[in-house]
Amino acid sequence: MQGCCHHSTDAAESRRPWQKDPTTTWPVRTLSSSGMTPILPIGADIPLGPQTAQPPGFEARAGRAPLVRLTIFRERTFALGTLTAIIFGGIPASFFFVLAIYLQDGRHLSALFSGIVFTGMGAGYFAAMLLAGRISARLGRHVLTVGAGFLTVACLPLAVSSGAATSAGLLPGLALAGFGIGLVLVPLTAIVLAKLEVSHAGAASGVLSTALQVGGALGIAVVGVVFFGALPGGGFAHAFTVSLLVLAVPAVATAALTGLLSHS
Repeated sequence: MQGCCHHSTDAAESRRPWQKDPTTTWPVRTLSSSGMTPILPIGADIPLGPQTAQPPGFEARAGRAPLVRLTIFRERTFALGTLTAIIFGGIPASFFFVLAIYLQDGRHLSALFSGIVFTGMGAGYFAAMLLAGRISARLGRHVLTVGAGFLTVACLPLAVSSGAATSAGLLPGLALAGFGIGLVLVPLTAIVLAKLEVSHAGAASGVLSTALQVGGALGIAVVGVVFFGALPGGGFAHAFTVSLLVLAVPAVATAALTGLLSHS
């Protein structure tokens, strides 16, 4: 029981940002879980340096370091990148959501065969993962705009083949969509964080990941409403097509934002 308590508190404690300055202290329970020190009572801290220096600004007034320093948003690349992550983050999650419903409820495929159809997107994403480095080396930040463009174009063949007799017609569009998603997601973090100071990289990476998750939740909510709203009037194929048209909007917005990001 004691071990469970220590590990649960370690998991929560490890999420706190720790700065590399003389005033930083690490909880003993965090260090003890890795065998560095004996287990001491919960709440005990080990000072890592002299406690004479006083942190400036907010830290001095509040007595603790902020979770995220808002000054990182003064960097234009990071601010635009965070907005891009929110908008783009809604595309993959909501697309997977409506595609799964369309395949299983609309085309009456089993979970196994629906997963096989999904591999078309996985193949495109895998190709993007392998080629993103080379494309980034040649195009720089414009690789994000190219990826968003691929994703926008992929909505057209998917919409055309949504009413086809077999699901095989979806595979080219799914592969193209997966390739576009991969070209954006793979280099996004490195590009957005490139101009930030190293000391802010951890918090900024957390903000970017949170932005993607928030975008995913918003995307599922909005596209889900559109999908089920169009379902009674035209069936699953029509609802899927309308959802693709809606998803093309954030894809175009992502292309526009990444274009600004490329010139920042």
